[in-house]
Order: sequence, then structure tokens, then C-alpha cells
Amino acid sequence: DFEMYHVVQPPVPIFDGEMWHLLNAEIEKMNRFQIEEYEKKYSPLKVKEITSRDVADEIKKHSNDFDLVAITPRKHNETFPTFGSVTSRIVRSGETSVLVVP
Repeated sequence: DFEMYHVVQPPVPIFDGEMWHLLNAEIEKMNRFQIEEYEKKYSPLKVKEITSRDVADEIKKHSNDFDLVAITPRKHNETFPTFGSVTSRIVRSGETSVLVVP
């Protein structure tokens, strides 16, 4: 058995409320498009969407019932893009095996 989760971290609150709403709307629009494209390509697979301030803890919480967590981190413009802070926390602190898929 397996489940697909798409965990989204909302933008950090900023003083400019109007700008925050614009950023949040853009993130939601991009996520919706990506999920629709994913579901078209892999139609039998359904994705559960979760919005959380602490993405790593949310993934760890759901991973307790599984033998393996496969994670595709967001793209970074760094030397080692597959090990951002969320991926590193999951690899270091979880009891479930982790497969990082760039």
C-alpha cells in the first residue's frame, strides 16, 4: 500500500497583507497546476494535499505507518539541491527509511 502526499508550506507572514495574499494565491495556483498535471500523467494515483508550517513534522507524522518515505524536494539553486532543510530533518530524525528522488 502507498499514499501520495503533497505537503505545502504557506509563505511566511509579512507586514504587507496584500502582498502576502498575492504570494499565497500564486503558490496555490502553481500547486494546483502541478497536481493536475501529475494526476493526468498518473491518473490512478490520488494526491492528498496538506498545508503546514512545519513540513518535516507533517511528513514524519504520516510516515509512521510506512516502511519507506520517498521524497522529492523542491528545487534549490544550490550546489547540493536534494538536501534542503526539510529533507535533512526527515533523513536525520525519522525512524522510517528515506529515498530522496531529485
